[in-house]
Amino acid sequence: MSFVKREYSPRQTVITSENLNDIQDELIRLDEAKYEKPAGGIPKTDLTDEVKTSLGKADTALQQHQPLTAYRTAAAQDEIDALLGSTISGTTQTVTFDANGKPQRIVHTANNAAVRTDVFTWGENSVTELRTLANGKHITITTNLTTLETVITGIEEAA
Repeated sequence: MSFVKREYSPRQTVITSENLNDIQDELIRLDEAKYEKPAGGIPKTDLTDEVKTSLGKADTALQQHQPLTAYRTAAAQDEIDALLGSTISGTTQTVTFDANGKPQRIVHTANNAAVRTDVFTWGENSVTELRTLANGKHITITTNLTTLETVITGIEEAA
């Protein structure tokens, strides 16, 4: 027997043995029909589409056991920015020129300490700049003065 909702009015509703039995039967049926979680877990077919989508995203998210070594830290990115930038924000540059008036060395200082030193080596058609941070890491930039093509050699530890 299926339970039919009836509109009841306060103080006008009379519960009889007939409708009380109906109510009790329906409550028992609803209790027996409640969802029981299977022993092996809830199957995906019982989940809503939204939950399935969320679980799908979790499958491709970074997992705790995955190493982060392939990702650059903020400190490593700061070093790269300091090496690649022509000037370093918040520093004073002291330039030394050679006898021909070409830059030979630029020292970038902050708080009376060298942050980066740039050393220039001039060739017939090129200039090579070795940029070295205070921690010894460096990058080499070679520019062809005719074509203006630039070659950058990666960040390396000081020898």
